[in-house]
Parts: sequence; structure tokens; C-alpha cells
Amino acid sequence: IVANSTCGAMYGLPAALTTAGTPFRDIVLFWARANLSQRTEELEEGIDAWLAEHARKVTEGKEFREIRRLTDGRIHAVNTKPLETGGWVDVHEDITETQRSSERIADLARKDTLTGVANRHSFLEELHATCAERQIGPAFALFWIDLDRFKEVNDTYGHPAGDALLQTIAQRLKASVRGVDFVARLGGDEFAILI
Repeated sequence: IVANSTCGAMYGLPAALTTAGTPFRDIVLFWARANLSQRTEELEEGIDAWLAEHARKVTEGKEFREIRRLTDGRIHAVNTKPLETGGWVDVHEDITETQRSSERIADLARKDTLTGVANRHSFLEELHATCAERQIGPAFALFWIDLDRFKEVNDTYGHPAGDALLQTIAQRLKASVRGVDFVARLGGDEFAILI
């Protein structure tokens, strides 16, 4: 029934789609055409299916939330609250920065901060998953790499030189394996590769 000007600006809606009485389907179809790369026929079928699911959720009377990724990189959260009268209220929030920060933190928790390859925690997760898949999947190889006399590099040339050496080794290991293989730094001067 009503959309405020901020909603129109968030989605780049033309003024005609923000006037009272605009069918909800028209707004959703405009958004989909701008953000989804499908043929018109498939797009309209998908929109109709989405609208039917949305109506079913509203009928249940429970609040729900959807995350939408736009083609320009923005991320919106849409919180839907059904009303007793049968309609609903949507609150749209641009959560791009919050979501990117969360994704960055999750990424940092899985990577070795010095070398950029996976850390010990990620390696153990990947090893467990690979072992579990081994029951039905292909064989794999595990390489455990320990650098000889690495302590001498740190003692002779200093820790910055040792760090640079670790970074170079990590990049060379990554460059030496396929994209599906897994390289991790386990700590200190130890690396592992799952192939």
C-alpha cells in the first residue's frame, strides 16, 4: 500500500512503482529484472513461485527474514512482520558493511594471518571432511612439510626475514598444486597439503 522514498532509493524504483496501490508483484518483478540474469519467462515463473511462498509465510503469521544480495554488491536484510489484518510490513535494511565485516572475521578465523593460506583449524576440518568422504570418494594424499633449519634463518637474519620466507614458501606451495588441493600452515615452520 505504501512505500517510503528511502525504499524507492534503496532499490532504484521509478516514482510510478512507489505510489499507493502499486501491485507488489510489479515491484518484485522490477527488482528481479535488475538483479537476476534470467530469461523473462523463467524470471516471471520464479517471481510467481516466490510470491506464493511469501504469501504462505505471511499466512502463517510468523515474522521472517531474508537476505538479498544485489548485483551492485550491496546486501539487504528484509524483515517481514505479518499483520492480523492479513497484510504485512517489510523493513528493509542495508547490511552490506555489517555482512562484509562478519564474512571478513570468519575468513580471518580460517586463515593464517602471516601467509594467507589456511590455518591449523581449517586444515583439521578439511582433513576430517576428506576422511569422511573417502568412504565413497577418491583417494587423497597428505603431505606434511617441516622446514629444516628455519630457526637459523630467524636467528641469523631476524624475524622479518623468517616471515618473508614463510610467505614465499606458502605462495610457492599454492602455485604448485591444483585449485582443488588444500594448503595450510599448521604453525611455526610446518605446512600441510591435501591432494
